[in-house]
This record gives sequence, C-alpha cells and structure tokens, in this order.
Amino acid sequence: MSTTYRQLLNYATLELKGNNYALWLLQAILKTDRTELYLKLDESVDEVVLKDLNKKIAEIKSGLPIQYAVGNWQFRSITLKVDKRCLIPRVETEHIVTLANNIINKLDKLEINILDLGTGSLCIPLALASESVKKLNIYAVDVSDDAIEIAEENLKANPRLHDVISIVKSSWFESLNEDLIGSFDLIISNPPYLNYNSTVDKSVIDFEPHIALFSDEAGFYDTKLIISQAKAWMSEKSYLLLETDSSLTDRILFECGRNGFQNCEIIKDQFDRFRFAIAEN
Repeated sequence: MSTTYRQLLNYATLELKGNNYALWLLQAILKTDRTELYLKLDESVDEVVLKDLNKKIAEIKSGLPIQYAVGNWQFRSITLKVDKRCLIPRVETEHIVTLANNIINKLDKLEINILDLGTGSLCIPLALASESVKKLNIYAVDVSDDAIEIAEENLKANPRLHDVISIVKSSWFESLNEDLIGSFDLIISNPPYLNYNSTVDKSVIDFEPHIALFSDEAGFYDTKLIISQAKAWMSEKSYLLLETDSSLTDRILFECGRNGFQNCEIIKDQFDRFRFAIAEN
C-alpha cells in the first residue's frame, strides 16, 4: 500500500517533534505552498519525495539547523535563501528593523542614506527597502566572500530592490569609497559579539560561520572598532544602531561617549533582554 502525504506529514511531525517544522520541510521538498500541500494530503507520495524527506530528517536530527536543510527562512516580509555561508537571521534581529524604521521615519529627509555593516544574508537591507515609503540608498557591506555571494543571490531574487541596495566587499569601513564619508544618515550593524568562551548551541558552533559570531576582546573588538570609526562616515543629524549582547552594554555606552556620540541608549528586545544600542551623531 502506498504512502499518502497525510501519512508522510504525520511521520515528519513525529520525527521533528513539531508540525510547523514538518510542514515547512515538506513544502520546501515539494516546492509548493501550504494550501497546495493540504489539497494533496490523500494523494500517494512519489518515492523520490520519500527518499528526499528521510535524508533531510536525518540531517536535521544530526544537528543541521532546519533553516539550512530547507534552504530558506522568513525574515519579516522577505523570504531569504540561507545556507552555511551566512548566519541564520534571528527573530531578535527582526526588531532592529523596527528600530531602524522608527529612525528613518523621524529623520526630516525624503531620501535616506544607510550603511549596513556585516550584512550576511542581506536580511536587514531587504526588509528596510521593502518596508520604507521614503527613498533609501543602502550600502550593504561584508568581508566574507561567502556572505557576499548569498547576499547577491537574495538581492537577485528581489529585482524591484536592485536600485536601492549596493553590495560592497569590505572589512567594516575599510574599502568603502571615500566619497561616502559624511553621507550616512543611519549606520546599522549586527557585528560578531560573542566571547570565544561563550556557551553556544552545538548546532550553531558546528554549522554557522564563526566569522559572524565571535570577536576578540571578550566579544567587543568589532563593536568597538565600528563605534570608533563610524562618526567620520555619518551625516550631521544621524544615528548609529547596533545589535549586541547584554554583557557589552556598559562598554558600548562608554565607547559611544568617548567618541562624541550623544543620547546613547540601550534598548531591550522582544524577550526583555538588553540587545540594541542607539546613539546620535
């Protein structure tokens, strides 16, 4: 007797200990949406589909993040391609887009220049560009060739945003065109900020790029470098917005003050954890 998609879904739900993960994985394998999947629940499963599902389930149970197994991830209104070349965008990072939108809306300008440092999958620029009613010019920077590749693939998948976002390979500000000095109204970064001694899930350590996770000086090196160099690249009335770890907030406040920023504040994420820093130029 042949296996139906209903039986396959029930099997995947048991194996992955969750219906949402099972649905998401089956949709990816079948290259369909949830509605179409439900419509074919009583149809027989092709042997190739069954083989592919078992392979993916085995990979996930061995530790591979389901986002990498599926190959995409929803970030706000954007569906992103994700794999081992980039970090998996976290739900906490979605909140930095909300904070950035708030800043964009209160800037008394119709055209806003934005710099995203350490762009990874391009999640922040794509979300901002798709949500803002103002004209944005976004420069998305990363030092990793892998990250640049996947950022370009995600930009290619969103052709209406091609004129908004420019992708640049650079170690922070190092390779940016000097003509951009003093031009940015908002600089955003989710830099590596973990201490090498931090307790991190095994799936993160084994599969996600360490260059985007860990930083010297107990996690503070890259954040401190950004704060020390950002001001030269910022316009007269502008903002620096950082994602960070709660263990670094006092050091961030000190460095922002030492580098001449005003009204620096630390903001909690949606889980009531101090996560973001905003400073005015």
